[in-house]
Amino acid sequence: MSSEIKENKEATKPITLLREDLISAIAKAINESKLPAFVVEGVLKDFINEVHIASQRQLDADRRKWNEVLTRHKNA
Repeated sequence: MSSEIKENKEATKPITLLREDLISAIAKAINESKLPAFVVEGVLKDFINEVHIASQRQLDADRRKWNEVLTRHKNA
């Protein structure tokens, strides 16, 4: 897939509303695609894999940043 998952750091809506918006947008896109379910399933599996990879990258980055903070605090 050529799309890239990007982090949204400036969301002003509560996460519950953002989640609701995302679900609605995904459902609308699927319905408007007029693709059969077996095609949509494959697309969603690929998309979930991309989301998982982005999530793992974020976790790794957060862990590195947290360890840097702990190291600076320990050395202060």
